[in-house]
Amino acid sequence: MTLDEMISKTDKRKAGFTLMMEHLDKFENPFIVETGSIRPESTYEGDGMSTLIFDEYVRTHGGTFYSVDINPDNTAFAKSHCPNTNVHTGDSVPFLYEFKEQIDLLYLDSYDFDLKNFHPSAFHHIKELLAAFPKLKKGSMIVIDDNFLVTTEQDTENVFEAGKGTYVKEFMDNIGNQRRFIGHQWIWIL
Repeated sequence: MTLDEMISKTDKRKAGFTLMMEHLDKFENPFIVETGSIRPESTYEGDGMSTLIFDEYVRTHGGTFYSVDINPDNTAFAKSHCPNTNVHTGDSVPFLYEFKEQIDLLYLDSYDFDLKNFHPSAFHHIKELLAAFPKLKKGSMIVIDDNFLVTTEQDTENVFEAGKGTYVKEFMDNIGNQRRFIGHQWIWIL
């Protein structure tokens, strides 16, 4: 399957992945880091399959891709299906903190999201961003998956945003960096 065919299957993530590929094409041998690897039960429509997509990107366009996941079953699956990916098992926060390379695209998609209690996942993602921040440079792209527009049973008229990127958005707003894309994935460029 080609990269374009893979992206076309991602449903609500298609526009975001298209922007990411355009961004990566600006670099010679881009450096990509992802938190949260492909899982055995993953699907393009439900999960996005970012690990497969980035693996195919570096295979066809060059570059380096790292994926980190705390679950050894997920990393074993990623290693067996993504031969162009540097797969690591462990907590993403210390991994990012100790990472040495400059990152062109940081894709944050670890820690499963629970709409009824999004704080643990959102808090984890701000920790990931802060751990990686010194490795980002002007022009680096930051993407966070699994963000939603929601209502409550008490107030179905008002819509609010919630997702893995909730605290990252607040941080980025505070430093004057507005989102470049708002959908299921939120995207910023430094």
